[in-house]
Amino acid sequence: MSALKKVFIGSLLGLAASPAIAGMIGWEVIDDFTVVQDNGFGGPISSGGAPGVVQYYDVSGPVQNLMGGHRDTVFSMGGAGGSYSFQVGVNPLFVDIGGETALGIATNGTVTTSIVWDGTHVLSAGSPNVDVNGLNQDLSILNDLYHDGLLLDVVSTDQLVTVAFTAWSDSGANRGTASYSFPSSATSTNHFFRLEDFTETPLGAGIDWDHVSALRMDVTGAASWDATFSIVAATHIPAPGVIGLLGIGLLGIGASRRRRA
Repeated sequence: MSALKKVFIGSLLGLAASPAIAGMIGWEVIDDFTVVQDNGFGGPISSGGAPGVVQYYDVSGPVQNLMGGHRDTVFSMGGAGGSYSFQVGVNPLFVDIGGETALGIATNGTVTTSIVWDGTHVLSAGSPNVDVNGLNQDLSILNDLYHDGLLLDVVSTDQLVTVAFTAWSDSGANRGTASYSFPSSATSTNHFFRLEDFTETPLGAGIDWDHVSALRMDVTGAASWDATFSIVAATHIPAPGVIGLLGIGLLGIGASRRRRA
């Protein structure tokens, strides 16, 4: 795990060590992007295609860094088609974040990128490109509608980019989706996707976070967007006073990034 991510997790654990805060903060890595995905020579993977073309890439890694031990990266071409480059590694696509590992994506045209954690390399034909029976992940850390959720750390975006998380449980019978739009030129920011933000299908059925069968992150934007992400995690979301303390730690991390850049 990279030094920056150790500092981030360390700040959470440090806060949790306080008796007043203990039990309010928990953490489970979904993907810290330390499992490299590149062209085999330390550079980006680049391709593209006509409208409707779907291309995907998969990689395996330790479950402590990558939920279910697998990551599928899927690119779906829309509009008039498009092209893309992506890389998981140190300073991906030449985005300098001080030697830290991250996922970098650059698109040209209309391209939707999906990151899939479903415990398998096998993608179903067509939508939703997810094996909804592939994973039986215990995310029981997520049990409070208002104070638990998914954390996404964003290194940078070059324009407005929308990220949507979809979670499946009960072998795909139930699912929920939550989305958020990061503004143009966002840097060193993060967002908590709270459980209450997930719109459920069937309505009111509820996602069983104790038995998550698949998780997908979709990234969309206007034509030719770029974005870099450094971590996805399931976590307790602290109360407002604790968030203030955590914010101090995040400011320190941001300063660390700027010093390294």
